[in-house]
Amino acid sequence: MKVLLLLIFYQQPDSLSLDKAIRLAQEFSLSPKKSEMELLVAQTNVKYLDAEFKPQLSLGATLPQYYKTTSAVTQPDGTISFVPISQDNSSLNLQLTQRLRSSNTLFFAETRLRRYQDFTGSTQYNSVPFRIGIEQPLNSFNAMKWDKKLADLSLDLTKAQWRIRQAKLSSEVTTAFFELLSAQVNLEIARTNAKNSEKIYQIALERDKLGKISKSDLLQLELSLHSAEQSSINAKREVIRANANLKELMGYGVEEDEIFVLKMPEILLFETFLPEATAEKAWANRPEKKQMEKLLLETERALKETRQNHSWQGSLSATLGWVGTGARFPLSYEVPQMENLVQVTLRVPILDGGKKQWSTKSAQAQLEYTQLEAEYAEKNFKQMVRQWVHQYEELKAEVEWGAKSLAIARQRYDIANQRYLLNDISITDLSIAFSERDQAWRNYTQLLRAYWVTYYTLKQLTL
Repeated sequence: MKVLLLLIFYQQPDSLSLDKAIRLAQEFSLSPKKSEMELLVAQTNVKYLDAEFKPQLSLGATLPQYYKTTSAVTQPDGTISFVPISQDNSSLNLQLTQRLRSSNTLFFAETRLRRYQDFTGSTQYNSVPFRIGIEQPLNSFNAMKWDKKLADLSLDLTKAQWRIRQAKLSSEVTTAFFELLSAQVNLEIARTNAKNSEKIYQIALERDKLGKISKSDLLQLELSLHSAEQSSINAKREVIRANANLKELMGYGVEEDEIFVLKMPEILLFETFLPEATAEKAWANRPEKKQMEKLLLETERALKETRQNHSWQGSLSATLGWVGTGARFPLSYEVPQMENLVQVTLRVPILDGGKKQWSTKSAQAQLEYTQLEAEYAEKNFKQMVRQWVHQYEELKAEVEWGAKSLAIARQRYDIANQRYLLNDISITDLSIAFSERDQAWRNYTQLLRAYWVTYYTLKQLTL
């Protein structure tokens, strides 16, 4: 098979192979760069959400909070007197927090200092040397927990889309590659036909001088020569167009007008796909599967949120620490007193007009439909993959037969050409041999194109 392929198409040492075209496209095309940017955004989003659940240290300050005004003060006799006020109320706070994703629990530790100065009187300090606390929502919807799950799925989806863009680019380059290859084959056919037609026409002119050829056959040969020259010009235009299209898709060589010389790819007789195994592997890696998982997670989130938002809710807050006061800064830390706080709040809906019932029913229906949609999507996708596998296996055999047919057509063409030179066959038989060789050459090129497009489509589907 390898020797036969080398005979079919002349290879130049610096010819462009299909593998090399795909590698150049993956390196220079804009599509992979877009995928890398989207992947970076998804990874950044996951890291941002993870950062929310790492220890956070913050410093808050109000320096200063000065105000000067008058305030109405009720006197013992009931009258009102407007008293001037000139105060500064500054504060400083250092807080360390840690949130748990699973329960949305917030732990914190802090230290505070507050300075109050009345410019018409005294100065006071209020300090919290150390305070620890906890804030715990009760039966509340934990949005951040679901956001993290969705972000992880989005990252997996983006990775799958990145891989599928790479595979899709391979398929697109393969199609463009064979468009140029077909155009070059047509150009080679046209040039060969023009060369042979010119040679045969010159022989016919000599025979015409000797009266050994009819005027009709001579005109037919001249017409064939003109047609071959016209086909050569048209094929050259098609090569220029297909070459530019391949360069644009690859993102390589667009600054120059050089025409790529393509290497005819071989078929991979050793590459085999098993329908069921390929379908299972494809679905496991596909972004469609990740997308359906994301939709299911979103509907599950909506159902969970609906149920909890229309149920009882509460919160638990507790703190333990020390506080101190003094007219001077050191005094506020000398004899601190213990403080503590425990607070539980509850909200229980008693009558909601059926909001919980109907909103839950709607979310449940959406979840069941999404589950059904996911099952249908999986079945249809696997069926499509199996169909492509069967086509691929049939194409391997068809390409082999196409190569054999081309070899036979070439041999018959050479024999017919020699027999015509010996005046052993008619111009009609020679034209038929020309046509059969050209058609076999084009058919083989199209079969190779179908084979490689199918191959890279399977690679795209299975990732």
